[in-house]
Amino acid sequence: MVGIVTTAPKIYRLKVIVAGESCVGKSAIAQVLAGNASNFPKAYSMTPGIELHQKSFTVAPQVSVELLLVDASGNILYDWLVMKSLPKDAILCLVFDMTNRSSFDKMAQWATRIQPFLAKGMPGLILGNKSDLSSRRMVSESVARDFAQQHQLLYFECSAKANTDLQDSFKALAAEWYQRTK
Repeated sequence: MVGIVTTAPKIYRLKVIVAGESCVGKSAIAQVLAGNASNFPKAYSMTPGIELHQKSFTVAPQVSVELLLVDASGNILYDWLVMKSLPKDAILCLVFDMTNRSSFDKMAQWATRIQPFLAKGMPGLILGNKSDLSSRRMVSESVARDFAQQHQLLYFECSAKANTDLQDSFKALAAEWYQRTK
């Protein structure tokens, strides 16, 4: 008789700090990703500090990465709270609004302030949100990709409202993290 050997699936947990200016869609991205398109907020509501959301991705046979999305307020009053509460093993997801050049320009400040607190040599992600509003685009894809490359971060464009490319972007982040750490 032949015995069947099975291995238990491996589950890794990873904290992802979702940061950026106010009104770029950080909370909507986290809510839609963690649930489904029906989780898109009907009205804007400022995040009061930090909210947590969870999403798992299969990145290899029998291997899942569970992302704990730490949705941090874009309000400058919370900067100190966010910096003090950053877990040392977290990675970064910076979000900007593709229809708001200022939100993109301020990403460099976010990256400079947050990256020293995060895990060294780990991947990160830049998300250009609101791709459904392409006619109002103020940041070109090439400019955003160049910025991401300079900071050694992955780059994706998405729409939380239309629920497009969110799954792909965070799955790519989880897979890249797994490849670098396995």
